[in-house]
Amino acid sequence: MERSFKVIILVDGHDRRCIGCSVENFEEHTEVKKINALVISMLPSAVYLSSDIAIGGRGLNCPSWTLSWKVRIINSLSPDLVIETHLNAFSDSKVSGCETLYYPENDNEKIAKMIQFEIVSKIGNRDRGVKAREDLFILRRTHCPTFIIEPLFITNPLDRELLKTPEIIAQGIVSAFKELKKYFHTVNSP
Repeated sequence: MERSFKVIILVDGHDRRCIGCSVENFEEHTEVKKINALVISMLPSAVYLSSDIAIGGRGLNCPSWTLSWKVRIINSLSPDLVIETHLNAFSDSKVSGCETLYYPENDNEKIAKMIQFEIVSKIGNRDRGVKAREDLFILRRTHCPTFIIEPLFITNPLDRELLKTPEIIAQGIVSAFKELKKYFHTVNSP
């Protein structure tokens, strides 16, 4: 299967109305925006889609129609690849690490492993691996390979320390984009 790699979209996982998890002075939405802004400053060819454009509810349970609206915008831009950035959370504060979620089709698992490897290599936290998810709306409904990255657990004190140097996380994402660009170039070469 031939794929090009021209339009990359980086998406904030939450917005100011649906902030995600909040621990101490850290809000998932605010921290993700910082990370993604750094990625864009290092990788200006990427398209940045701030989730603040979506209208939604407050808290963790955002209305599904806001996700639908986000997916419509993404699909209208006809990207080759989408990465949505989140921060993971769990009730047990000992749970830590990075994981990448993907929709199980075509070579998405291979791509997810490349993304995961690059991020973990840069930030140095626990590798929780890649996970196929058919139930997540954005993964199911976008018209291109889409991945959700969860570089750390905001609920884990050691992982949370990484948020004090978001440049490291951003470098991991940029490194993943660069490796993916090489991969797609090789796949498309005669």
